Amino acid sequence: MSAASEVAAFFRSLGLTVYSFGDKRHARYATAGIPDLYVVSPRIGAFWFEAKRGSDKQRPEQRKFEKTVRAAGVPYVLGDLLEAQAWLRARGIVK
Repeated sequence: MSAASEVAAFFRSLGLTVYSFGDKRHARYATAGIPDLYVVSPRIGAFWFEAKRGSDKQRPEQRKFEKTVRAAGVPYVLGDLLEAQAWLRARGIVK
């Protein structure tokens, strides 16, 4: 299972709505740098999640996207399942 699939399953298990952009079959239609997931929570609003494991690094387009949305005050999370859990724990969504 990919990191994005694992994290998406976790978010869905909590009742969050998840939109996935990591599908390689439609990559030619995607904007360069767009994160793997857009997640919507009724309690904390929406945020972007870019799934990375271990030594995986962001591509330059991904860093640019992150910088752009953070400058606009839009939450952006980078990491794996542990990072997803920690980010939601800090916001009182999980214990």
